[in-house]
Amino acid sequence: PQLERLDLSSNAIGSSGFDCLAPRLPPMLTACDLSSNGLGDVGVAALGRAIADGRLVQLRCLYLDRNDIGDTGLTSLGRDASAVGGGALPQLSELWLSNNHIGDTGASALFESLAAGAFAALGDLRLQYNSLGDASMTALSSSLGRGALGRAWYLGLSDNCFTDAGLVALSE
Repeated sequence: PQLERLDLSSNAIGSSGFDCLAPRLPPMLTACDLSSNGLGDVGVAALGRAIADGRLVQLRCLYLDRNDIGDTGLTSLGRDASAVGGGALPQLSELWLSNNHIGDTGASALFESLAAGAFAALGDLRLQYNSLGDASMTALSSSLGRGALGRAWYLGLSDNCFTDAGLVALSE
């Protein structure tokens, strides 16, 4: 129960294994590195349920890059975080979601949860190497207009597929 940092990166953990682990994550956890596994949408949904249960309020760093997460999983995570409101991971400052399969639907759900007050301390959001298009940039612009990412110091959006229209939407 005193475990503060958990690094399970670069293993062969899939959704079924993480579905068993997620409800048992220790409440004192401040950093969790699950990158380079195969959690997929089912695994990240299990993480969303653990967040909604309110047991991970100490979590500051969450690394989920390279996990085959798609729109369904990120939408579930965003929905569960929004259900908690401002209490969803109130200390989370780093969220890495790079190198997944996230598109406009999942990104928009994440940005909506940010606008609803989830992850209020988020400063480092990494979404590189996904499939974020112009609709994602429009959703991001809308959430920024409602106060999301007010503490951000890093926003990684490289190697996605938005165009000039997305950048114009974001600049507004």
